[in-house]
Amino acid sequence: MDSIIIFLDTIINLNPIINFLDSIIDFLDPTVNFLDPIINFFRYIKHQIEQKYLNDDVFERIKRF
Repeated sequence: MDSIIIFLDTIINLNPIINFLDSIIDFLDPTVNFLDPIINFFRYIKHQIEQKYLNDDVFERIKRF
């Protein structure tokens, strides 16, 4: 998963993806409890992307492009 995120991060700007995941989480969050695993999955992906995106090494690599 980490290598996929780093690869994507060098190709595209991940801000729209993070915003999209936020909107999915916001949309699903007030719904019934059986969707909690799905919401947690989106939160996990968002967290992983943010961790890699905010990593200085990756950020420096993006600046070079």
